[in-house]
Amino acid sequence: MDQSVLDDMIARLLEVRNRPGKLVQLSESEIGQLCVTSKDNFLQQPNMLELEAPIKICGSDPHFYFVQVVEDGYEFFADRQLVTIFSAPNYCGEFDNAGTMMTVDETLMCTFQILKPAD
Repeated sequence: MDQSVLDDMIARLLEVRNRPGKLVQLSESEIGQLCVTSKDNFLQQPNMLELEAPIKICGSDPHFYFVQVVEDGYEFFADRQLVTIFSAPNYCGEFDNAGTMMTVDETLMCTFQILKPAD
C-alpha cells in the first residue's frame, strides 16, 4: 500500500477520535487494504517481549477475553507455571472478588498487591 494513501486514511480516522458518533467514510477496498497492512505489520513483530524486572502486571481487560473471575484476585495453575490475574475487584457489582496487581522483581520473585472490593 502506498504510504501516502495509508497516511490519508489514518488522518481521516484520527480527525474524529474525540467526536463520538462521527462517522468516517472508508470504502470496502480501503478497509481491506488497512486489514492487509495491519496483518503484515503485526506478523513482523516478535511474539515475545524482552522485559526487564521489576515489572508490574495487571489482569487482562475482560472485554477482550473470556471473563474468569477469581475470588482472591489471582490463582496459580499448571503446577504454578501460570497465573491468572484478575484486576477488577467486585466485577460488574455482581461478584465479591478481589483484584490483584502482580510485581516481578529481578530474581523473578512474584508479589501480589490485593485490591479489595469497595464496601
